[in-house]
Amino acid sequence: MAHHCIDEGADLVIGSGPHVTRGMEIYKNKLIAYSLGNFATYGNMSLHGPMGYAPLLKIYLNKKETS
Repeated sequence: MAHHCIDEGADLVIGSGPHVTRGMEIYKNKLIAYSLGNFATYGNMSLHGPMGYAPLLKIYLNKKETS
């Protein structure tokens, strides 16, 4: 689905899902981040060890003029 979003014109795809970090990929020179992990959580979720990591993305986008 993420590849389809890029194929249809998306410049960036940020997925969500499990409370763990998943891979990222560059597809057609566009970033796909499949899951950023436990950036925000609640209740009984473990924040120790690998379950406590959550990458932060710093993304710069340039506005393109289209005709």
